[in-house]
Amino acid sequence: MPAGFGKRCWDCYWSGRLQREVEVNLYLFKSDKIKAAYKDFINWFIDRTCNQKVAMEHLKFTTFFETCDEVWHEIPSYNSLVQEFKPEGLRHHLTVLRWLIDTEQVIVNLDIKNEVAEKERILNLLNKLEVLPESIETYYEFLNEKLALKKTSLKSIRLALQPAIGIYVELSINRHQKPSQEQLDAYLRLKQGQLSAITGFVSHINRKYGTNIQCNPPDPEILRKDRRKILERDLIAINHIPHPTRKDYERWVVISLEYFHELKISRKTLATLNIEQNQDKAIVKHNKQEYVIPCLDGLNEV
Repeated sequence: MPAGFGKRCWDCYWSGRLQREVEVNLYLFKSDKIKAAYKDFINWFIDRTCNQKVAMEHLKFTTFFETCDEVWHEIPSYNSLVQEFKPEGLRHHLTVLRWLIDTEQVIVNLDIKNEVAEKERILNLLNKLEVLPESIETYYEFLNEKLALKKTSLKSIRLALQPAIGIYVELSINRHQKPSQEQLDAYLRLKQGQLSAITGFVSHINRKYGTNIQCNPPDPEILRKDRRKILERDLIAINHIPHPTRKDYERWVVISLEYFHELKISRKTLATLNIEQNQDKAIVKHNKQEYVIPCLDGLNEV
């Protein structure tokens, strides 16, 4: 026996401690069904681990049983659980959920799970704005009407709302205003992949408020200039780093090749390249071609 344990072994110590804590926790619940369920869960948990592990972890699961006790006075169906806890909440109680599935008390309904998850994602999107602009409120109502008629899905609603909310967030548009043509063009330069997704929102604005803004694909020349400004800013930032790291050197080469030669390469490709540094320039050899870029102190360490 370990010193100080008397006639009890290590497992007996944890077993006694766990039993006392479980008896105390039973006073948290009013329903006899929840009390019985809690004790069944503890026994199931012990069978699959050990007294010490259960004693160390079981307290974090009491909130699950407290919620069930308060809301239903028993363990409800999976549909009710996922509606109350949401998929994210149930992920915090995976051990309890495994017990419920293992003992065939619930059957996981993936359709309900996905539906609630989409609703949660939509809510998170809407919460990006403190107060919803009228244009988004009316668009959301329009999308929900289509959902009621089974002409769209929750996932489609989320994908449609994403750019509608995104343009307000990215460009800090006043909630009392509607996006202008200039703002839409600016947003699409930032988010080129949202062209198709934002079309529905733009059509809604035109139809609802009598405007006539158009979803025009960004001008490639404007995109190129915008990209060069970003690259130039990044090069200046790296050049001002007092003690560049190896990653800084790598970024310098990758960005310089794109800025000066419109050659895009990955960090992985960079590791295979031969780089020769002179006093004021570096020569990067790639696919039997030589590309000259400005020198950065320490570039030879790449």
